[in-house]
Amino acid sequence: MLEFNNQMNLNTATGIYLDFFGTLLRTPREAGAYATGQVKIIGEKNRVIPAQTIIKYAEKEYRLLSNVALDKLDNNEYYGIGFIQALEIGEESNITSDVTFTTEYEGVAKITNDADVTGGANNESDSLYRERLKRKETVEQTATHAALYNGLMALENIKNVLILDPETEPATEAGTVKIFLEGTPDDKIFETILDLKADGILTLADSNAQTFEKKIKRGVFERKIIYNIIKYSTLLIKVEVLETKNLDEKDSRWTKQIQQEILNYINNLKQENLLVI
Repeated sequence: MLEFNNQMNLNTATGIYLDFFGTLLRTPREAGAYATGQVKIIGEKNRVIPAQTIIKYAEKEYRLLSNVALDKLDNNEYYGIGFIQALEIGEESNITSDVTFTTEYEGVAKITNDADVTGGANNESDSLYRERLKRKETVEQTATHAALYNGLMALENIKNVLILDPETEPATEAGTVKIFLEGTPDDKIFETILDLKADGILTLADSNAQTFEKKIKRGVFERKIIYNIIKYSTLLIKVEVLETKNLDEKDSRWTKQIQQEILNYINNLKQENLLVI
């Protein structure tokens, strides 16, 4: 069970599980490459070595990419030139020039390469891929937050926007983004969120708010949006100065100043008349 849980975390996922995160972030793993090269095959006159014939060097295996006819004469030997590709992806298939290959195909006397066999590359390792995915995740989160904030703030009926997720607010439930809006709810808000956060977003009801449902048609599909209204809460604060440092000062001198400071503090909380989506 612990192993399964580890695979569901970007920081610890490996192999195909890490590839799943790559799919979600639209960032595929950088694939490796097959080594390729050119070989000279010497053998019987006019012998045709078919494509896909396997040749070997040490433990490495390669295949011919096309038929090779041994119809060229050089120094009393018939030869043909063929192109090969490694059977396995990876840089270990790269080899230097002037090595001798072997094959089980009849009629072949010798196979050599005048140039290096190159181009083989390993698949991106889990560690390198994970770091690249984490960078992409950070960039996307920042970009998404900025896009949502700017897009929603551009609406005439919105005064303020606050976006919370587990990165910006640890108390937020994993996989959840909370969007607080100060303003009047209408269809433009939901359309903007769907446009900027993609149609795959799932809106949830909040038990601490009054919940409503709204159906919006986008193309041939109909989306249900759940939004939550946090109502106004009225708070009455009575300000009364009971004592001043200098006994000859009147309390009315400080009352308005204190009232204004309290109002400033409350307004800076940005929690009044908020819409939670």
